[in-house]
Amino acid sequence: MQQGYLATFSKMLAEITLDEVNAAIKKYLQVENLWIAIVADKGMKLRDAIGRDDPSPISCGDIQKSAEILAEDEQIAVCPLKVPQKCVFIAPVSDMFSGKAKFAW
Repeated sequence: MQQGYLATFSKMLAEITLDEVNAAIKKYLQVENLWIAIVADKGMKLRDAIGRDDPSPISCGDIQKSAEILAEDEQIAVCPLKVPQKCVFIAPVSDMFSGKAKFAW
Protein backbone atom coordinates (compact mmCIF):
# COMPACT_ATOMS: atom_id res chain seq x y z
CA MET A 1 0.00 0.00 0.00
CA GLN A 2 1.34 3.46 -0.91
CA GLN A 3 1.88 5.76 2.05
CA GLY A 4 0.53 9.26 2.02
CA TYR A 5 2.86 12.25 1.94
CA LEU A 6 2.40 13.10 5.63
CA ALA A 7 3.09 9.53 6.74
CA THR A 8 6.21 9.36 4.54
CA PHE A 9 7.42 12.74 5.78
CA SER A 10 6.84 11.76 9.42
CA LYS A 11 8.79 8.53 8.89
CA MET A 12 11.68 10.43 7.28
CA LEU A 13 11.79 12.93 10.17
CA ALA A 14 11.89 10.12 12.69
CA GLU A 15 14.80 8.43 10.87
CA ILE A 16 17.02 11.44 10.06
CA THR A 17 20.23 11.72 12.05
CA LEU A 18 21.86 14.80 13.55
CA ASP A 19 24.83 14.35 11.21
CA GLU A 20 22.50 14.35 8.19
CA VAL A 21 20.79 17.54 9.38
CA ASN A 22 24.12 19.26 9.98
CA ALA A 23 25.42 18.19 6.55
CA ALA A 24 22.30 19.62 4.87
CA ILE A 25 22.65 22.88 6.81
CA LYS A 26 26.30 23.24 5.75
CA LYS A 27 25.43 22.44 2.14
CA TYR A 28 22.29 24.56 1.66
CA LEU A 29 22.28 27.37 4.23
CA GLN A 30 24.88 30.03 3.59
CA VAL A 31 24.85 32.93 6.02
CA GLU A 32 26.16 35.27 3.32
CA ASN A 33 23.04 34.66 1.23
CA LEU A 34 20.46 34.20 3.96
CA TRP A 35 17.36 36.42 4.03
CA ILE A 36 14.72 36.12 6.71
CA ALA A 37 11.29 37.73 6.54
CA ILE A 38 9.51 38.45 9.81
CA VAL A 39 5.98 39.78 9.93
CA ALA A 40 5.45 42.00 12.96
CA ASP A 41 3.07 44.76 13.96
CA LYS A 42 5.88 46.84 15.49
CA GLY A 43 8.57 46.58 12.82
CA MET A 44 10.71 49.53 13.89
CA LYS A 45 10.78 48.33 17.51
CA LEU A 46 11.74 44.83 16.37
CA ARG A 47 14.46 46.19 14.03
CA ASP A 48 15.96 48.22 16.87
CA ALA A 49 15.85 45.25 19.28
CA ILE A 50 17.57 42.98 16.73
CA GLY A 51 20.26 45.60 16.13
CA ARG A 52 20.93 45.92 19.87
CA ASP A 53 20.91 42.13 20.42
CA ASP A 54 18.18 42.53 23.01
CA PRO A 55 17.02 39.28 24.64
CA SER A 56 14.08 37.68 22.83
CA PRO A 57 12.10 35.50 25.26
CA ILE A 58 10.29 32.54 23.75
CA SER A 59 6.55 32.35 24.36
CA CYS A 60 4.33 29.41 23.44
CA GLY A 61 1.16 30.54 25.16
CA ASP A 62 -0.40 27.90 27.38
CA ILE A 63 1.70 25.02 26.08
CA GLN A 64 3.34 23.13 28.96
CA LYS A 65 7.09 22.55 28.57
CA SER A 66 9.51 20.44 30.54
CA ALA A 67 12.08 22.11 32.80
CA GLU A 68 14.79 21.04 30.34
CA ILE A 69 13.07 22.80 27.42
CA LEU A 70 12.37 25.91 29.51
CA ALA A 71 16.06 26.10 30.48
CA GLU A 72 17.05 25.73 26.83
CA ASP A 73 14.57 28.47 25.84
CA GLU A 74 16.18 30.80 28.38
CA GLN A 75 19.60 30.21 26.81
CA ILE A 76 18.25 30.82 23.31
CA ALA A 77 16.55 34.04 24.42
CA VAL A 78 19.86 35.68 25.31
CA CYS A 79 21.90 34.29 22.42
CA PRO A 80 23.08 37.29 20.36
CA LEU A 81 22.04 37.32 16.71
CA LYS A 82 24.87 39.68 15.71
CA VAL A 83 22.86 41.23 12.89
CA PRO A 84 23.96 44.81 12.19
CA GLN A 85 21.02 47.20 12.31
CA LYS A 86 21.91 48.41 8.81
CA CYS A 87 21.07 44.92 7.57
CA VAL A 88 17.50 44.93 8.95
CA PHE A 89 14.91 46.40 6.59
CA ILE A 90 11.33 47.39 7.21
CA ALA A 91 8.88 46.92 4.35
CA PRO A 92 5.09 47.07 4.26
CA VAL A 93 3.53 43.62 4.13
CA SER A 94 1.84 44.60 0.86
CA ASP A 95 5.30 45.06 -0.72
CA MET A 96 6.92 41.87 0.54
CA PHE A 97 5.84 39.59 -2.29
CA SER A 98 4.93 42.18 -4.91
CA GLY A 99 8.47 42.86 -6.10
CA LYS A 100 8.22 46.45 -4.80
CA ALA A 101 10.31 45.94 -1.66
CA LYS A 102 13.88 47.06 -2.25
CA PHE A 103 16.65 45.68 -0.11
CA ALA A 104 20.28 46.66 -0.60
CA TRP A 105 23.33 46.99 1.58
